[in-house]
Amino acid sequence: CASHPELGGEELKLNLDVEVPRDEFDRFPPFRALHVRHRPVVADGLSLGEGEGGVGGDDDGSPLDVADCGEVLSPRDWHQALTTSSLFDEDDAKETEGGGSMKKKKTEKTTTPPTVVLDCRNSYESDVGRFKGSTPLNTTTYKDTWASLERVLETTPKDATVLTYCTGGIRCVKVGAYLRQRMGFKNVSSLEGGIVNYTAIMRMEAEKTSTDFQTLSAFRGLNYVFNDRVAEVVTSDPPLGTSVALSMAKTDPRAVEAVAAVNERKAWTSRSAGSHHANDGGSEKTGGSQTTTTIADSSHWEDLEDYAAQQSDQEPDLLRHLRHFTCAAFPQASHMVSGHLQGRLLTSLTTLKGANTVLEIGTFTGYSALCLAEGLVAAGTKGPSVVTLEVDERAAAIARDFFQRSPYGDMIELMEGKAEESLRRLADNTASATGGSTRAMDVIFLDADKRKYAMYLDTLLDTGLAASGTLLLVDNTLWKGRILTPLIGDDKAAKRDRLIAQSLHEFNVKVRKDRRLSQVLLPLRDGLTMIQVK
Repeated sequence: CASHPELGGEELKLNLDVEVPRDEFDRFPPFRALHVRHRPVVADGLSLGEGEGGVGGDDDGSPLDVADCGEVLSPRDWHQALTTSSLFDEDDAKETEGGGSMKKKKTEKTTTPPTVVLDCRNSYESDVGRFKGSTPLNTTTYKDTWASLERVLETTPKDATVLTYCTGGIRCVKVGAYLRQRMGFKNVSSLEGGIVNYTAIMRMEAEKTSTDFQTLSAFRGLNYVFNDRVAEVVTSDPPLGTSVALSMAKTDPRAVEAVAAVNERKAWTSRSAGSHHANDGGSEKTGGSQTTTTIADSSHWEDLEDYAAQQSDQEPDLLRHLRHFTCAAFPQASHMVSGHLQGRLLTSLTTLKGANTVLEIGTFTGYSALCLAEGLVAAGTKGPSVVTLEVDERAAAIARDFFQRSPYGDMIELMEGKAEESLRRLADNTASATGGSTRAMDVIFLDADKRKYAMYLDTLLDTGLAASGTLLLVDNTLWKGRILTPLIGDDKAAKRDRLIAQSLHEFNVKVRKDRRLSQVLLPLRDGLTMIQVK
């Protein structure tokens, strides 16, 4: 035992899983003040007490006996049951190398009894991944489960084999009890530990047998897991896999929204926490006074941004879907999307400028390019007017798809390759088209490699792509607040972050000192600098 000031000077005692007599527990409780608040069970549409009626037809008012929920299958037995059932396509029932007991066997077709595999999760989970041959309940909330079971199994004979699964195996306990006690199905089985346990066991099985896991797995796509509500990639086959294929966006927007929701939240949390990462005891001296920034402030700022978005023009449906899609496809880079507020600002500034030509350096998945094109249309511009540069082929492919689906597809030209090379080529092309001099762009949006911002600015001015009257918008110029409070640490990520912050600070100073430019740096999102070429 040891005394710790953080614990009020009390000794830290470890209970190594030993039984404590009741009288000793009463005399020496583990907490000085312990109050357990009673909370109602998660709303499941069923009452745990008497009178659990109203759902499922023949109900005698008695509660469900969750012990009577059917057989629980291990992941290996579950895999065998699935891959030998008639629900599994013959093409997918090919034997896998070294599979042993895990080999997929072809089964003779039979008429009775049928097998039904039920995905007992909500629709936003089953939309992004599920077991092959399974039937999703397509519920919005847990309490919708019972009515959905009645609907889905309405014509299913009672001697059918019903296999149920969920994320972690908990929900299926009550589902199994309901199927047996309320609906009369006797051959009910569930997956032990749910999808999470299945994928873990099957990965070990694949490694042990030198089998490709993605070929072996009967679960396809993404598993929308409980921990922080993020998607675990299980297999990469479209439309649910690692690449989040473009067809996914065309078929079901809910699928990508499900994966995106927490990625967006985590990206915001990361930015907020980073912007308040204090360098010296959490405080910074400003103008002779000392101010302290806390995480509570970041939460307040998040609320303010949400409020501002609510009071601004509505985000177009296509842009909202693109934002969700991007967060699903690039969970670690979802913060790179301009977002609702900044997107509306880009549209407004382009319109107010009365722009005819726009250049964007750093397309990513096309959100900001679409906002800029929208602004051009509002300004009365027609014809090809937006040139956008992107080096990432995968991001460019997504951008092209969304450009084609938008009303502005004919207005946007996407150039792939390194930005510095594309800028030189673009300057040469415009010079040739005009018979000598490069035509300056009305609006330029810079959102690319932060460490090259200074070089991009010089290139734009030297080539004439930016000239008198050009409005240059530069993103991320506050870099999560770390231009003032750099990350502390010797790890690679912290060192890289400090280099970017330093580069952006030097860029900001460079712009301020350049007499050809007039500028204002706005603390919008991650920092947006508006530069007017004099």
